[in-house]
Amino acid sequence: MEATGAGAAAPQSPPLLLGTAAQQDLRRNLTKSEPLSFIRQFQNKNGLGPWSNCGPAMPMVDLQGTARPTVYRGLLISLRTRLLGKLQDLSEDELKTLLAQSFPYIQLPEIRPIVLEVLRLHKVVPPDFLQALSVNPELMSSCAIEVKRQVWQHRPKLFAAEVQPRLLQYVKKLREKALSDGLTEFDKFSSRMRRDTPEVKELLKLIGRSVPLYNETLRAVRTHFIETGDPGCCALRTDLLMALSDAGISSIVKRDPLQQFVECLIVCVTDRGIDAKKAATLSRSLEAVDVGPMIGDIGMVILDPCIQLTLVKACYAAVKSCVDAAVLPAKSRHLKDLTRILTAVDLGEIRRMMRDQSFERLDVADARVLPWFYPTIAAAMVEDKITATMRQRDSSATGVPHSNDFPAEFIEVLKNAPALRAVVLYYAQDRLAAKDIASLTWAIPIVADTVTGEWVYVGDEPASFDEQFVRSLTRTLSTTLRTQFAGAGEIAVRLMGTFFVPRAQRSVAAHVDAVTLAQVLRRESTESNTAAVEALIETLCAEGLLPAADADDAALVPKLTSLYQGLADALPPNSPAATAVTTRLDALSQF
Repeated sequence: MEATGAGAAAPQSPPLLLGTAAQQDLRRNLTKSEPLSFIRQFQNKNGLGPWSNCGPAMPMVDLQGTARPTVYRGLLISLRTRLLGKLQDLSEDELKTLLAQSFPYIQLPEIRPIVLEVLRLHKVVPPDFLQALSVNPELMSSCAIEVKRQVWQHRPKLFAAEVQPRLLQYVKKLREKALSDGLTEFDKFSSRMRRDTPEVKELLKLIGRSVPLYNETLRAVRTHFIETGDPGCCALRTDLLMALSDAGISSIVKRDPLQQFVECLIVCVTDRGIDAKKAATLSRSLEAVDVGPMIGDIGMVILDPCIQLTLVKACYAAVKSCVDAAVLPAKSRHLKDLTRILTAVDLGEIRRMMRDQSFERLDVADARVLPWFYPTIAAAMVEDKITATMRQRDSSATGVPHSNDFPAEFIEVLKNAPALRAVVLYYAQDRLAAKDIASLTWAIPIVADTVTGEWVYVGDEPASFDEQFVRSLTRTLSTTLRTQFAGAGEIAVRLMGTFFVPRAQRSVAAHVDAVTLAQVLRRESTESNTAAVEALIETLCAEGLLPAADADDAALVPKLTSLYQGLADALPPNSPAATAVTTRLDALSQF
């Protein structure tokens, strides 16, 4: 093994021969000298002679039949152990000298532990040594994490290679969790639970207390978000900062410009609500941010699934409070602040700005939102309350019908503020949970437009961020169907036809939602709607999007296969719908 194989940038080797160099020197001297004479000379110079502490013991060791190499190796290990124990007491200059003398022999297994420990004890490793380590993966893997961090700061691309697999695994797990059953939305996306994942813990270990490595990690997260638009990147942006705060690494946390903004939002997530004081604080923080790259990071934070959910629920609760207090939404400062935060970002626009590095404020919380959008929702809530009161007095009362004539300003807000469509979806879910079929029927056209409206997609990029609300609506609708509530089947068929099936053509995750609902709908279908349900299943099988073989969503194939198998069990054999399901299962089996 070459003694000087650590790299060309390492310091010059001292006049000491080890490894291959020593073997070559011995061979050369044995060739040009009298062998026995040279051997005796070499042993006297380099062996354990009578002048050493071990000299007197050597004849006894020889009598025991122990080979000299074994003795030398044992002595080497003993000396190495003693030296390692003394390294902590060396001064900085002494460590530098020892590093320069020992580093050329780092490839020798017997010497490497000493060199690695000397490197670890250096607060600042000289650049030449960092360069030598960076080009040798074997040495890098042997180094302590403190040394690796210095190498990564020297060569950021090496650090990016360490971050990338952990980033992808984190995003993949969050995507799978989003499709899991039996969990509420808060449980699926809980920031506290996310911070306890192995991926976040490993990233924290890689970063340590290094501000440059934290910034490099954020750069990798931003890049992946720009490329994919995956909300898991937004969650990781928040989780990294909060995990560092939990670990007490203030040297990094205090340097993040979004520290107070994120911490305030996470407190709101924990409290599952945003009061007027916190909403005002967050709104002022947004106004104080200069137009620039930080707008992209703010957008990512707000697009964190947990924070999205909290903001939407807070807006919905604020509208309800206005209705209960008989206050116009336009007069509510609380609602205005919440709307400014919720509508400060749009997935497609934020990605475009970050990609082009051309930033601007997205101020869609304009004059149309408070006087038109929220009053339309509030009017529906008032009608819901009147209907509920009438039915308490007379169970046969039909209640107050909702107007289907939506103001043009209301529709315009939906086109320009995708985040507010989530408020409508949340209203639909709330009415569904209350088994208010009439109100849900009123909301269906708006809900359907979140899929079929031309404003939903900008080019090929989704402009809305209502996935988790749609999934929550799916779960609530499935639960309602199982209770066999009157009218639920008809409303589910309408939602399938106008919303879930068209949406399944746009993404594999949406396809999973549609098949989930179709399975429950078929099992709970009545004689009057069986034909309509099976016709929708045929359409879903023909039009639902399948993943590309090498795409990230290919991981959803097992889930989709399982759902289709359950759907096949619920259908009559040899029916057109059963045939369509079998064809789709054959296609899925190719993955």
